[in-house]
Amino acid sequence: MTDKIGKIKNPLTIIAIFAGIAEVSGTTVLPFVVENNQIIFIYFLISFPALLVILFFLTLNFNNKVLYAPSDYKNEENFMKFSAYDSIKQKSVIIDVEKDDQLDVLYNQFSEYYQNLTEKIQALENRIINKPNELYNSENKNLFIYTITPLPKFKQFITILKQKGYNFKIYKPIPPIQELEDNNTINESRAIWLGKNIPFNISKEVITDAISFYPHLQYIHISGDLREDPPARIHDNIFIGGSTSTAIEDYKLYPISEDFILKISKLKSKDELYKLIRSFYPKN
Repeated sequence: MTDKIGKIKNPLTIIAIFAGIAEVSGTTVLPFVVENNQIIFIYFLISFPALLVILFFLTLNFNNKVLYAPSDYKNEENFMKFSAYDSIKQKSVIIDVEKDDQLDVLYNQFSEYYQNLTEKIQALENRIINKPNELYNSENKNLFIYTITPLPKFKQFITILKQKGYNFKIYKPIPPIQELEDNNTINESRAIWLGKNIPFNISKEVITDAISFYPHLQYIHISGDLREDPPARIHDNIFIGGSTSTAIEDYKLYPISEDFILKISKLKSKDELYKLIRSFYPKN
């Protein structure tokens, strides 16, 4: 008879066997129970099947997947999918992954990220190679550097330029920052160093405002013009209050004319601006 029962294959079989054994054993044991306890035992035998049926249907309704074994599915892979993901609640279940599999997943993710990053870098390189001036024709003032020597009223000058969107920095600030009131020191800071990558409109506006505010500025030099080889960042910088001795002794520059601001106001292009500035370079 026991041969016909077969192997226990799923939770439903376990529930059925448990309920059957409880009822059979209860009926068999009942005559041997003390008479005073028989009433309690009878109530147990009556209520236990009802409670078991209620719990069974609750489980069937709210978590029916636990009632089935992998062998109940034609394809056991469906059991794994059903157990790993609850399509009703849309919640994923954590599945343990072996270290080798984890390494493969991480490697694939890193490879994808590296490929995307490489493509972006290559696109930027192509943009610089094919259109070298594209990055420097932008009117975005935040792309460039603006520096000033702590000349008299430099805080007022910075405030004026900041209202126009320029973020000036102090050259080698040493707390507390003091304005240079000494005439000899001011005379040593009469130059403007103009980075060659600065767009025309920015160059024109900053130079005009600087000379209007500081009439003692008399020399202008474009980075890399006179065969010097400055760091790359210098080409993206406008420096107000450069060394007078460097302008005169090293670059041999001539002072700009009194009508320089009037001339610069009429210019329409970067080439015209550079032509005007270079007219004050040494002739040979």
